[in-house]
Amino acid sequence: MPDRKPIDSDETPTDRDTFKECRIEIIQRAMLHAFVDPHRQRPWASEDIAREYADISGEGDIEDALGYLKSAGLIYRMDDCYFASRAAVHVFELGILSI
Repeated sequence: MPDRKPIDSDETPTDRDTFKECRIEIIQRAMLHAFVDPHRQRPWASEDIAREYADISGEGDIEDALGYLKSAGLIYRMDDCYFASRAAVHVFELGILSI
């Protein structure tokens, strides 16, 4: 069944896509900060990530955010855990990465 917007809504599919992209960017920033922050840095299990960001994510957002970070080389995945790449941590330590 196709998504239908309410008759009085001015929201377009493009608006929804833009909102989703912004939401995913926010989630990526939050995740990357958690991955590189020395006080929180550790391998993060997928279940922990899902719980941590459940209140700000929509369906598929967490997977999309992890995919973008992974494809950019900022995080790695081992089994069901994610952690920051050495380069991401180094950039954070230099103060170049401001999240």
